[in-house]
Amino acid sequence: MLSAGFTTTDYLKSRILPEAARARMDWNEALEKLGKAVAGRINRHCNRSFAYSENVEQTFHSRSLVIVLSHQPVTDIESVQIRSMDGTLTPYENGYQLNVPAGLIDFPMSPGSANDRTIVTYSGGYWLDPWDGTQVPTGLTPLPEDVLEAFIQQCQHTAEARGLFGAIALRPSKAKADANQQKSAELLEDVITALLPYRVYSGE
Repeated sequence: MLSAGFTTTDYLKSRILPEAARARMDWNEALEKLGKAVAGRINRHCNRSFAYSENVEQTFHSRSLVIVLSHQPVTDIESVQIRSMDGTLTPYENGYQLNVPAGLIDFPMSPGSANDRTIVTYSGGYWLDPWDGTQVPTGLTPLPEDVLEAFIQQCQHTAEARGLFGAIALRPSKAKADANQQKSAELLEDVITALLPYRVYSGE
């Protein structure tokens, strides 16, 4: 099953194409690229990565008392290490508090000096593939419905603005098509509003 950003190609087809056109295969590649592009735009807007991933490694300044991991919710912290200027890695052993849903780590004191770096290896994010009938693995959280709906809405808007499915849609005038093309890269206001609770405003 091809991945189309936050869901599968077949699921995206079922949401944005008329039923009579869903069996066609010639739009699969365009839909896959569309879904990945919109998902990337949403990730950048929210300053996070929604997709679940294992063994993610992030590096932070060691003077930071609070850091925010990009794949949320966090399922497992595999290691926290301090890298010195000479490249030496030392396990951090002074403890910390973890806010699982927010991916926020709160240290009781600075993990290291201004020249050190804190390296966190962890797993986290939302499970994106329950839409094809598979079970969500134990311990993981499916992508929230409001994020999925915002993603579908943005995909629909972008597809229409770019005329991806001109064979089954009314063609706009050239002036309107040019305006739509320019706006296709912008997130819809309704999408921005839906994503507001999921935005991360700081990486450290």
